[in-house]
Amino acid sequence: MISIYVIQVILILVFGYLFRADKKKFLRVTFIILFVVMAFRNATLVGNDSATSYYVEFLGIKRAESFEISWPNPGLPLVMKAIQFFTGDYQWAIIITALWVCFAYYKLLVRYSENAFISIMWFMGMLFYTFLFSALKQAWAMAFLCFAFDAIFRKKPIRFLLLVGFAALFHFPALIFLPAYWIAKLKINRAFPVLMFGTLVLVFIFRSQIISLMTSTYSKGAEDVEVYSSSVAFFGTKFILMLIILGYAFYRYFKVSKGNEVFSALLFFMGLAAVIQTFCFYNNTFERLADYYYQFSILFMPLILIRESSALELDDKSRSIQTNNALNAGVTLTKKSIRNYTINDVDISTVLAVVITLFCVWRFISYADSETSFLTPFYFFWEGVSTNAYYLLF
Repeated sequence: MISIYVIQVILILVFGYLFRADKKKFLRVTFIILFVVMAFRNATLVGNDSATSYYVEFLGIKRAESFEISWPNPGLPLVMKAIQFFTGDYQWAIIITALWVCFAYYKLLVRYSENAFISIMWFMGMLFYTFLFSALKQAWAMAFLCFAFDAIFRKKPIRFLLLVGFAALFHFPALIFLPAYWIAKLKINRAFPVLMFGTLVLVFIFRSQIISLMTSTYSKGAEDVEVYSSSVAFFGTKFILMLIILGYAFYRYFKVSKGNEVFSALLFFMGLAAVIQTFCFYNNTFERLADYYYQFSILFMPLILIRESSALELDDKSRSIQTNNALNAGVTLTKKSIRNYTINDVDISTVLAVVITLFCVWRFISYADSETSFLTPFYFFWEGVSTNAYYLLF
């Protein structure tokens, strides 16, 4: 039997071709495909934390005679309490979370993605999608930050602060996104790559001192530092990937997209994510912190793959959208004419787009369908109920 995850990829590839000239229609169909699998999975069998600790928490709320708000992350327990009141079925917590997540990312990509297909591939290939199966608190927080990102370019600081505040109610470390509103307004010059590299060097030199300070806030303390601190850990695979992407992005920014305010903001976000990522080997909390910025790589990747020739082919309206209007920067026209390409039209951006697509398809399927994955075997909610969580509870 073909895995449900392979079916997802095949459907997305087919609809990506059929709706290649209609971004909104492609994204609507794609997020329905993503939503169905995420929402209607068996909530007690498919997922890691969502099938164990969150399920136990839901059962605990159900059994409690009185409900106490848990700090500093009261958001998800409040949602669970509301679900208990109306239905009492944990599956609804999964369905509502999936609906909120898919809606948030759909709105983000409709407005800001230069290439919806690449954005979706990156969303799946970098395992953001599969991560949201498990980490329900972070799923709610990351969705709120999608709307906070939009508030930055709408120049709505109060809305931004409220949205980050709501994100923090679900996962307190989401407050790390609070400086993003002001970071996005910084200007990039040719000294910025040197500054970023210098920052990474300083972070590496003082990594033990920094991790001691940070873990005292989020985790047990500095005693974990001696166990995990090493030069090898600093140069992790994901971190190296971030640096390669940033290096090519700087080249593209100064050559093609200089002046695009969304691109500029995303460069800062990716650089900050790379710095935070260096600490993930000490404690996985820091990878979560990095992802609050790195999740916007789903917008960043299409921007660095813009064809150089396309910058010269844009009409006045499209050029205004891409480079001068911060609200609409990064938004492609919903309807575009289809042109025939020849071998002479193939450039490095086209090659990279194909490579990225293949890489993301391979990574998503190989992870989601592996024997060690918490997503395999896959069951829909009508295919049986696990009682493991009950044993954990009693």
